[in-house]
Amino acid sequence: MTKHPTNKSIRQYILPPWLETILTSRITLAFSFTGTVVLAYVLLGIDQKLSNDGMGVVYLQLSFTSFNFRGVLLSWGPDGIELFLSTIWLDFIFPVAYSLLLSSTATLLLRQRTISENPSLAGFMYAACFAPFVAAAFDYVENLLHIIIISNRLFSDMIIAVASAMAAVKFILLITVLVFFLFATMSMIKGVISVRNSTSI
Repeated sequence: MTKHPTNKSIRQYILPPWLETILTSRITLAFSFTGTVVLAYVLLGIDQKLSNDGMGVVYLQLSFTSFNFRGVLLSWGPDGIELFLSTIWLDFIFPVAYSLLLSSTATLLLRQRTISENPSLAGFMYAACFAPFVAAAFDYVENLLHIIIISNRLFSDMIIAVASAMAAVKFILLITVLVFFLFATMSMIKGVISVRNSTSI
């Protein structure tokens, strides 16, 4: 006799109720979406201004060596460096917004039956619920190191390499989460098409 899986066995990956409630609340979604869009627009504007005079912020984040780091700062000049330092506080708010938005999205996707009934995809999506917070933590460390390096003119290859490694891991985590979202969306579309085909027969 074949045993049919129960809902409990299907949903192997379940967030703590309090966390799921926070991540799926309308307030969290509204705050995180608005904050991410607004801050991304402002930060991209700052990056564009720096890029017009020199190199973009990404070049600083992924410089890895003192030579490359100094090169970016030289391309900015004193005004560009002042602009970067005076607006970096925005990059301490941005991680809160994007981590909440991505984690909320992952939580909502994890609730979908098409995903929850697929153990592999559900496992990836469960990890995607927490990965943005890890990325945000790396973002904070990276920002703090940049402030220390520039403010104290501490152009140590080791410290700059650590800051760049933090940035690289952050980018990898965020890109991976977005790829998970793409696969999840494709799985949901495939499930909808499958249901429609079965009902039309």
